Amino acid sequence: MILPELSPFKMKPGSLKKLALVFLAIVFALVLVQLITAPYKVNKQWQGVNTENYDYEHPQDSLVRHLAYLRALDIGSTQDSIYLIISLPDSSVSIAINGVKFYSTHIDEYDIDNFLTSISTSTVFNQFQRPLHSKEVAATIIKEPIKVKIAPKNAEEAAKMVTLPDSTIFENAIINYATENGMLLTLEGSNTEGWFIQSWNQLIDRLTSITATAYRIVVGIVHFEIYEYQPELTIKIDNVALTSIYRALPKEPQIVIYF
Repeated sequence: MILPELSPFKMKPGSLKKLALVFLAIVFALVLVQLITAPYKVNKQWQGVNTENYDYEHPQDSLVRHLAYLRALDIGSTQDSIYLIISLPDSSVSIAINGVKFYSTHIDEYDIDNFLTSISTSTVFNQFQRPLHSKEVAATIIKEPIKVKIAPKNAEEAAKMVTLPDSTIFENAIINYATENGMLLTLEGSNTEGWFIQSWNQLIDRLTSITATAYRIVVGIVHFEIYEYQPELTIKIDNVALTSIYRALPKEPQIVIYF
């Protein structure tokens, strides 16, 4: 009788299943660690660029934030191109040139990242006391009509550029601005659909965002890359206003953010 050879590398029944569970547990732990540490890393980076170490008590926080906003507006007033102004306390989105706002619209609703509301006032001051340059822009709106235009010299000329679009307004318009400090600013057209459809769409958007984040982290782990957290601010305004603002702005505008 010949006995089969025993290989030291041969797995016992159920070993593969246990190995897979261990692997999934390790991946889950790495994903969890990255989700927890990524915002902390961004906070440290934002604190590391401090030019002035403001550290006020809570009662004065709103004054320091407003001072940062005024400084950003002052710097923006020196720009020769049109820039974007987001003001959550005023519930307004505006565009301006040379310090003069020539078009504004009301914010219907917004969703601000918990990270942005939890960072210290000194970090807010040092990050938002100047306009943020948008490094990347993605939109569902095309910048039409395509015409050769001379850059506006003042607010009066700029205001003439902000007219109703020549083509159909884009439904569910979305514009994403990735800023120089790693933020993601999203401008969306207000949804005029019923409550149920709006709630359903918000749920789908949230699940899609969570799935996309988890996918990026897992792919990063496979490629030995560190997940980069991106604080988000989503704002919803009128579709017509959103289309007009987008077409009036330069391709990669400066953005003043006040919250």
